[in-house]
Amino acid sequence: MKNWPNFLLCSAALLPFSVHAAVDIKLAEEISPIVVNGDEVGIRISKLSDVTLDNGTHQLVVRVSKLVMGQSGYEKFNSNPLVLTFSAKNQHLTLAPDKSINTLAEAKAFDNAPKLTLTDVSTSMPIEVLQAELPRLPGISRDYLKELNAYNKKNNLLPVEQAVAQTAALVVPAQEVAKADNGPTSVSMIQYLYGEASSIERQEFANWAFANRAEVAQPMVTQNKLVEMMADWYKKADKAEKASILSWLISQE
Repeated sequence: MKNWPNFLLCSAALLPFSVHAAVDIKLAEEISPIVVNGDEVGIRISKLSDVTLDNGTHQLVVRVSKLVMGQSGYEKFNSNPLVLTFSAKNQHLTLAPDKSINTLAEAKAFDNAPKLTLTDVSTSMPIEVLQAELPRLPGISRDYLKELNAYNKKNNLLPVEQAVAQTAALVVPAQEVAKADNGPTSVSMIQYLYGEASSIERQEFANWAFANRAEVAQPMVTQNKLVEMMADWYKKADKAEKASILSWLISQE
């Protein structure tokens, strides 16, 4: 079973850009893909520079890999693997480091605070991305698929019970399957983002959510990206999901 179930992630094809593609991602020269939607890219003669995906929610594991100038000449820099989780539809995107990395000092600064930007070419604006370093599991060599599976489960990005149910070929209502195909739920995403937020950010979101418990009548006005993302997911939630989110927020007090 893949680390991200098929019903949660849309299928991906590692193909060159095409007019028929729903989502095209142009990778910066220094970006090396490791995993695309549960499939390892593997060793290639030439680096994969374009990724073509279906519409929906996707997950990439990538690293920055390039020669940088050190004190005694060029040195090879390989960043820690980064996990990117995002949704896209009918878009041409570019993926690149947030800042230029040309020297060893800049490479070390990136490793201390890694950040990649996924930009919509048509608007020149970045799209929302959940981004984190991929934690390493014990062992001599890395197993990226196992590490990604552990990361998803730890951060509630993978509903384990549903994954087990699918593996056992249990019958689920078509409506539930269709909803799962669209990607992570509002509940799981808010729980993940809430876990990443500070106490002040959590309180800001909780106050807004309870003020909009019946319907979202007040826009979220905030300077904080995490709070904004939680609000966006809350807006997408249906009535039952909103109730679950509010109940969960109460349990966190």
